[in-house]
Amino acid sequence: YSINGATGALTPVGSPIAAGGAPKSVVVTRDGAYLYVINGDTDDISAYSINPMTGVPTSIGATTATDVEPVSASVSGNGRFLYVVCQGSDTVRAYAIDAATGALSASGGGLSTGIIPIWVETHPSGRWVYVVNRGTGNVTHYDVNATTGALSFVANYAAGSQPFAMTIKPSGDYAWVVNRTSQDVSGFSIDQSTGALVSIGATVAAGMDSRAIAVGPRGDYVYVTDFASSGIGIVYVYGVNAMTGVLSSLGTHNVNGMGSISLKILAEIL
Repeated sequence: YSINGATGALTPVGSPIAAGGAPKSVVVTRDGAYLYVINGDTDDISAYSINPMTGVPTSIGATTATDVEPVSASVSGNGRFLYVVCQGSDTVRAYAIDAATGALSASGGGLSTGIIPIWVETHPSGRWVYVVNRGTGNVTHYDVNATTGALSFVANYAAGSQPFAMTIKPSGDYAWVVNRTSQDVSGFSIDQSTGALVSIGATVAAGMDSRAIAVGPRGDYVYVTDFASSGIGIVYVYGVNAMTGVLSSLGTHNVNGMGSISLKILAEIL
């Protein structure tokens, strides 16, 4: 789709492009050159180059194999690596991105995560990767090899019940995790030397079935979607305390229909 800069309206561009079985996630490199689709049923990644003039993606060739049932992916801050979590094998895997072609190559084998990993998030610095584990109710922290992108386990940090997604402030100093079953959001400060997560205190309430979370590009607002609250979709809005990372509720907004499971912020209106 093209985006109307004045209204935000979407207009289809070209025809639908084939992907693999049961696509679960779509990520784009930071420079907008390449797009990757994570295919949950076929256990692979479809890769595409993006026409900078039209936005139309074109397949760059054969898919890249993953572990079992991939569900989420994240591109590193420097755009050199792609990380994919697979909930069927409880693993996370790193891939190097060829800057000239967009082709992927595995950087080491799959590493163990917690039970039912559902989300992967890269730190803006590119030094650390975090995996949200729905089954074990925690976040797994990995160091990143700056040369190869390969991961090494560091620690696990407790979250709420059935955590579903994570977002990190663009400045890299705070992170938040939305917890589906406990219906709240956990907040953490991030140690800028080690990447360790430290709880910033009590959780804040979210919706009955919240599954997605995003922080605005300026880092001053956080948004959470509720999958199905009273038959309608709801977005919860929070202000961010710049000194502590603590969230404060600013109200809710209804959205068209129910079943909101993903959230992406393009820009904030000033």
